[in-house]
Amino acid sequence: MPPSNSSTISPAQVPVKQTNLFINNKFVPSSTGSTFDTFNPATEEKIASVAQATSADVDVAVAAARAAFEGPWRTMDATQRGRLLYILADLIEKNADELAQLEALDAGKPSFLTKVLDVQACVNVLRYYAGWADKIHGSTISVPGPYLCYTKQEPVGVCGQIIPWNFPLIMLSWKLGPALTTGNTVVLKPAEQTSLTALRVAELIVEAGFPEGVVNIVTGGGGVGAHLAQHPNVDKIAFTGSTATGLKIMRTSHVDNLKRISLELGGKSANIILDDADMDLAIRQSQMGLFLNAGQVCISGSRVYVQEGVYDEFVRRSAEAAQAMKIGDPFDLTTQHGPQIDGTQFKKVMGYIEAGQKDGARLVCGGKQWGSKGYFIEPTVFADVTEDMSIAREEIFGPVMSIIKFKSIDEVIKRANNSEFGLGAGVVTSSVDNALKISNGVRAGTVYVNCYSVIEPNTPFGGFKNSGLGREQGELGLRSYLENKTVIIKRPDDSMPAYLVLFFMSPRKAAAESRRAQVAEAAVLALAGGWITRLVQQEEEEQQLENAASMEAEQKLLQATTMSHVLLILHILGFSAVFWSLSKAQILSKALRTCSRLERDAGLVVGCLLPPLVLLSRLVVGIYQDGEFSNFTFFYAWTSISIGVSVVFKVAVVGSVTSFSVNVLVDAVLLPIAFALLSPVEAEWRFVLATGGRCIVASVLATGFKFLPRSFTVGEALLVAQGVGLCAFDVVLSTLSRLSEYDLIDLPPSMLHPWLLFSVDREDYILALQVGMLGSLLVA
Repeated sequence: MPPSNSSTISPAQVPVKQTNLFINNKFVPSSTGSTFDTFNPATEEKIASVAQATSADVDVAVAAARAAFEGPWRTMDATQRGRLLYILADLIEKNADELAQLEALDAGKPSFLTKVLDVQACVNVLRYYAGWADKIHGSTISVPGPYLCYTKQEPVGVCGQIIPWNFPLIMLSWKLGPALTTGNTVVLKPAEQTSLTALRVAELIVEAGFPEGVVNIVTGGGGVGAHLAQHPNVDKIAFTGSTATGLKIMRTSHVDNLKRISLELGGKSANIILDDADMDLAIRQSQMGLFLNAGQVCISGSRVYVQEGVYDEFVRRSAEAAQAMKIGDPFDLTTQHGPQIDGTQFKKVMGYIEAGQKDGARLVCGGKQWGSKGYFIEPTVFADVTEDMSIAREEIFGPVMSIIKFKSIDEVIKRANNSEFGLGAGVVTSSVDNALKISNGVRAGTVYVNCYSVIEPNTPFGGFKNSGLGREQGELGLRSYLENKTVIIKRPDDSMPAYLVLFFMSPRKAAAESRRAQVAEAAVLALAGGWITRLVQQEEEEQQLENAASMEAEQKLLQATTMSHVLLILHILGFSAVFWSLSKAQILSKALRTCSRLERDAGLVVGCLLPPLVLLSRLVVGIYQDGEFSNFTFFYAWTSISIGVSVVFKVAVVGSVTSFSVNVLVDAVLLPIAFALLSPVEAEWRFVLATGGRCIVASVLATGFKFLPRSFTVGEALLVAQGVGLCAFDVVLSTLSRLSEYDLIDLPPSMLHPWLLFSVDREDYILALQVGMLGSLLVA
């Protein structure tokens, strides 16, 4: 069929505005002034001479992209980046006719197709990614301790992008869209055969208002792409093209740095026609799947597996449909089938057609050059093809359909997977079960059911096996242009009460952190449990003492007193268990995080001031003797203050509460001396010794808490160790004292009195102990 003369425009009428390199928002010639010629594949006529970039030109472009990345682009408000992409999409849409004609001229594609498919798809992709600009978020991560942890997504950096000649505008948008919306800068290299539309879009990039250096375009042959892929200042390479070239990029791009790589490579997709398929649909689907863009589509369904029941009919009707396709001038609006991109590709495809015939495949139609000019090849259909033939194994990238017969679904899944590629697959069937079985069984990046070549901006695209790495389009298309950053911030120690922080820390971690006054707060909690219990029990014990008139009563008194101490220990253990449960449920921490800092600080102040007020009222009512406070009361309070000061001193000055030597030095030596020198009343030696004894017990237990099971937190360990230990010290001594007083054991009182700060009738020292500890907390 001769070419049609119904063209709407001639190739000579298509304007070619730019042919120079695009660097820093300016069009500049090659540093050497060299050029290469680009040709119209439909007429083999020269279109223009385009600047041939050199390695030096690539270096300049990469430097411009780096400067833009380190400049305002990366930190620009995301909505502004998105707005610029929207403007660029609008400008491309506004110039759709011009770009469609330029694409048809440069690539030989039917002009009606370049406008409704190529230009519109480019616009849609850019708009899709423009909408993503302000929706790229990180996440918050809950971590133990006083830390805020969150992640953020940041741009990779300078991206080298190499696009093919089969869909220049679409591939440009697939690369620029996700790179720019995420804050990266770009050095793009279009295919040598099809550079003109990319350079025209560069003009629109300037018009849209993109800053200098954000997008740079270098034109030339494979050497330009190779230098870009190997460049040490390029952070990522995105390549679409043949598997052979992709493998070369993988081998050479990591010489000087570890670049991120995404590769969209070749395919040999299987298109499966079941015998229950609608035959009209099957013919349309297979024709679209293979002959779109003259077969120059990476995902084309060139291996057509047809079930034996409909095999003959499918072969016949496929040949009829192929022969009916209109071949000719790309500017003729009725043309359906254009030329191959250049003479090299033309010879390659013709070579495969010749090889298929030699291997024994049956040529049903096509197989010849069309016309006397241009690189046109008739749509070609082969039948009776087997998998050992080159036309069934290798990517042809041309209008050659290989029809293969099969019997069962299990068989065809296995045969379809017998390929080094895994880019796409198709199936035509009226059974949902069969469609699901095949789509689940075939190893391919995209599987089409009762359709083919449907690609939308929000649908990820990419392949298995040798068909590539990563995905383009959709949300997944953003991932390779982003780096994840994890940020961990330690909150100030007073951001929440320290004893709550301790509940969420392991002992070893707390020992390493040396959390200063937090340890003191935990000790206060432990002692507070005993205070509440003692207030309740004291009156009952005093009453029992007054009524003890016989040996039997004395024994009952001993039992009651001992039981009161046991109850005291059980109370503290229960107190610990309650806080353990609350900490594990994170009830307290969640509540505190909802409070303002002012509310938390106010709560702590009230909590520290209320107990001393209670004690003061009790001292006035119950302990006032002869118009003055008892010296014992002062000693009790002073002892407890000393213990609190000890804890504060060790964590604030020494930085450790788990060193035994530090604990003994401070508690057994320094504190008793300070106690004797600074006491507001005359210090008897037994009080000094008693202070040292209690401090040593607390120190030993504080030293040992880090050896508790890993499941214990510091808060739990201190509640048990400090609380139970200190109270047990007094329990043992007071019990021995009672036994000695009632002659139940032969133990001289002189052995016990130096360690006792109380008499049998006076046990209000515990109350003073609590106040002293709370006072030390205020000091801390």
